[in-house]
Order: sequence, then structure tokens, then C-alpha cells
Amino acid sequence: MRVSKAHKIQAEIDDLNIQLHKYQEACKHKRATYESDSNTGNYDPHSDCYWRDYDCPTCLKRWRVYSE
Repeated sequence: MRVSKAHKIQAEIDDLNIQLHKYQEACKHKRATYESDSNTGNYDPHSDCYWRDYDCPTCLKRWRVYSE
């Protein structure tokens, strides 16, 4: 069976995504910045929540951490 060019490109993308994930997991995120946010003011105060959105310029990882 002949593999199309699109399949080859997709395989390369998959491999690069694996490499990027490994790089991001090894990164110490020393230059990461964050922005605090919330969705307060709900009719039910128990529905209010707070979080921080982090962004690491070194490894390009972005993630969200919710507060308790």
C-alpha cells in the first residue's frame, strides 16, 4: 500500500508533537507568567471560581490552575 504525502506529513507532525510534549515536561518554567481570573457574581456563590492562566515563553506551554 502506498503512503500518501499527507500521511507522511501527519506522521512528522505527530512525532514533533511528542518531542514538544517531552520538552515542555522537562522545562522548569522559570520564565512563566500568569494572569489571575475569576467568574464571580453568579446567582449561587458556590458557583464562583478562581484560576490562573500560565504561559511559559521558553517551551510555549499554556495551562490553567483552578483555586480551591
